[in-house]
Parts: sequence; C-alpha cells; structure tokens
Amino acid sequence: MSGGMVIIGAGECGGRAALALRDLGFEGAVTLIGDEPHLPYERPPLSKEAMTGEVPAIKAITSEELLAERSIRHIRSVRAVAIDRAAHAVRLSDGSLLPYDKLLLATGSLPRKLPMPGLGERCVYLRTFNDALAIRAHLNPKSRVAIVGGGFIGLELAASSRKLG
Repeated sequence: MSGGMVIIGAGECGGRAALALRDLGFEGAVTLIGDEPHLPYERPPLSKEAMTGEVPAIKAITSEELLAERSIRHIRSVRAVAIDRAAHAVRLSDGSLLPYDKLLLATGSLPRKLPMPGLGERCVYLRTFNDALAIRAHLNPKSRVAIVGGGFIGLELAASSRKLG
C-alpha cells in the first residue's frame, strides 16, 4: 500500500508545503498530520491580532473546501509519536499506523522552558492559538507582565499587553 507524502506538522509550513505539492503537480496521496484541532494557520498574528482583537481569530491559510478540492487529507488533534523508517510508517497518538513513501517533518520549534520551580500557571508560553488565548486570559489592567525574550514575538507581545492596558 502506497502512503504518498505524509507531512508531520499542520502549521503554516506544513499546510503551505501540502498546497505547494499540488501546485507543482504532485499527484500522489498527501496527508497532513497536526496535534491541534485547527486548520493550518499563520503564527505571527498570535502575538498581535489574536491577543488584541475584539474576537480572537485564527488566520487560516486554507479552508476545508480547498483541502478537499486538492485531495489533501488533514488529520487533526493527533500527534505523531514514532517514525519507523524501516517500515516507512508513522505511529500516531491514537494508535494508528500511517504508511508513507516520503515524509516531511514540519513541526516547528518549541519554546525553551524556564528552569525555575514554582512558576506554575503564572508562566505561559506562546506557540499556538490556544497559548495566545491562555495569555490573553491573564491580561487585564491590574496585571503585571514580564516577558522573557526581546525578539520580534516578545516585543509584539509587550505591545499587545500595553494595548490591553
């Protein structure tokens, strides 16, 4: 059984890769695996629009209809837990085994966790839309915020925090 192209990571990179395969004429099966329940979406707006918008929203890069039209299978809310390179198969967190001919890892990165005991839920990290919602829930005019990281995302998060008071 041919597994075609399997893409682990249904974020912006994985979603755009799946669409690009079709744009470039790839006719085999394309499967996109993601551990989130959402369509592939842009991450940069998480530190701004998702944080400060009246109604937080995801900026999806595709739609269910386009994925169906392009014959791209999107498996949501499931994590790839193991890759069996000899068998050309990916084991998923739901126990299923997914064969592949070609495999693309588009998992992105994870924020480095602070090695400080006792932070608990007061310390939040920004990587996903749900993370943005969790941070937003902590922000109010009486909040005090410390942001570790002064790069693009950290500075945008600081600006969003100020905008929210």
